[in-house]
Amino acid sequence: MQYEYVWEQPVTIDETALFLYNFESLIKLPRTYRFKYWNGEEYVDVENPSGLGLDNDKFNHTTFNRISTTRLMLEMDSVGGLFSPLLEWQVFKPHDSPTVAPVIIAGDDRIVIIGGRTYLTGLIKSIYPLKKIRWEAKGPGAVKFENRKRDTTTAVFMVPGEYLLTFSTRTADEKFSSSLKVTVVNPPDKKRLDMVHTKKYKIDSPLWESRIKALIVNWIPHCINMIERTDLDRGQGGLDNFIEAAKALRGEPHGRHLGYVFSNAWVHQIIESMCIALMIDPQGDREIIAAQKKMQETLDKWIPVIIAAQEPDGYLHTAYTLRDTVRWKERWAPLTRGNHEGYVAGYFLESAINHYTLTEGTDTRLYDAAKKLADCWAANLGPDKKSWYDGHQGMEQALVRFGRFVNGIEGNGHGDSYITLAKFLLDNRNNGSEYDQSHVPVQQQY
Repeated sequence: MQYEYVWEQPVTIDETALFLYNFESLIKLPRTYRFKYWNGEEYVDVENPSGLGLDNDKFNHTTFNRISTTRLMLEMDSVGGLFSPLLEWQVFKPHDSPTVAPVIIAGDDRIVIIGGRTYLTGLIKSIYPLKKIRWEAKGPGAVKFENRKRDTTTAVFMVPGEYLLTFSTRTADEKFSSSLKVTVVNPPDKKRLDMVHTKKYKIDSPLWESRIKALIVNWIPHCINMIERTDLDRGQGGLDNFIEAAKALRGEPHGRHLGYVFSNAWVHQIIESMCIALMIDPQGDREIIAAQKKMQETLDKWIPVIIAAQEPDGYLHTAYTLRDTVRWKERWAPLTRGNHEGYVAGYFLESAINHYTLTEGTDTRLYDAAKKLADCWAANLGPDKKSWYDGHQGMEQALVRFGRFVNGIEGNGHGDSYITLAKFLLDNRNNGSEYDQSHVPVQQQY
């Protein structure tokens, strides 16, 4: 295993410490480890290392000859396993060494619309007291900061063009800064670009004909087969989950949910793929015609199975219907945010759109079921109801697309509530994890 410290400016160091932990003997401590530093051309061993301890649940200090470098590497000879016993790594400087420059980050470059507010979050890490924090701007027009003397603030631009925002601080002797670029543009036309839904089409490109045929004749049939199999050791959780969920809803004996909590999405994705493949003109190709016939038969088989697994109020997620009620007590709960409720529901809405366009509205089974699901979400989530956001933003995208699709089919704003719900779900993203883009409100993410 290798770990590395990297500094923008050279630092002078002569000591380091590792906190090792074996997690109550669940993993093994390393056999040995060593430190190397970058000398400007290559990594070389530190000289005269002393310490290199291997004590569990404590800091192991190592001293070495003083060095000045921008990189320090730790090489650890592990005993194996997926988890590292290293919990913390500290590096120390001599008391008489030069000042270590603070780490200062202004943020990411961005594009801002005239009159729109951009959120600034400067980051500073320093081992010395800092005297002043300040934002400054250069560009073709004035920039209005909410408070230019705070690390976290906002800025508004009224003139288009290129701007440079600089975030600075200083110690008693020196100034440090970091900058980001802002491109200010005019707002888009009020008439937005609209989505284009897939409709029946023909492919006449030699490049794509063979590739699309391979998908229709080989790949999608393979996926259908895998979804219908019940003997898989890996990749479990296909159509069988819907069958068992329907049994549970009817009060019949049923099996447990198989596979990942999001495995329903695979079924919805294959339905969407089949619908798109069925919209392609086979142009007399017998293999494509045969594959499309099989896909149509599969849709006729699968759709009733999926609809039968939908709960009376429209909710559809077989992992919930077949859940362990001790571990998963309720829908849309923070403790079970990772259970992909919106992720799976979003794919269902997308599949319904493509099935409707495939049949040109002559078969509304999935469309009606999708509306029932979207109505269920809108009835339970929203202002003065329940707050929620999913780990993925798939449901937000699907709700907007489905809402616009419903408006196009039914008119009179029948899909507006779905679009409103999508914005509500996005607005709820905050105080979470950067992993799923919920660490700060979406307007503050760059």
